[in-house]
Amino acid sequence: MTRRLRGGLFNENKVVFDVKEDIKPQPRKMTAPTRCEHERAFRPANPAKKGWNKTIAKFPEYMENPRKELTRVRPVEGVEEPPRFKMTTNSYSRPTPSIATNMRNMKATFPSVFKK
Repeated sequence: MTRRLRGGLFNENKVVFDVKEDIKPQPRKMTAPTRCEHERAFRPANPAKKGWNKTIAKFPEYMENPRKELTRVRPVEGVEEPPRFKMTTNSYSRPTPSIATNMRNMKATFPSVFKK
């Protein structure tokens, strides 16, 4: 149950939502951007050290790449073809220790061995 005062409810909607009908929109002012005159040309503080063409321009100029010529070797009769791929076995990785060899797990599995 809401408590009513003489003027109605606690606050009117106009007061709560701050409705003001007498405010007119302000006209927008168009201002020109300010230009600064410099005695030197622009030089970046930290120029690019890596990357293609090391440029800060939007797009580098187009340079046409020459077409690559493909040379195909025809198989010679009487000569065996070399194997395509041979797996190397120079080094194998060391297997990781099992979870079973973890000290905490070993104590839980064999409590009588680790008794003090």
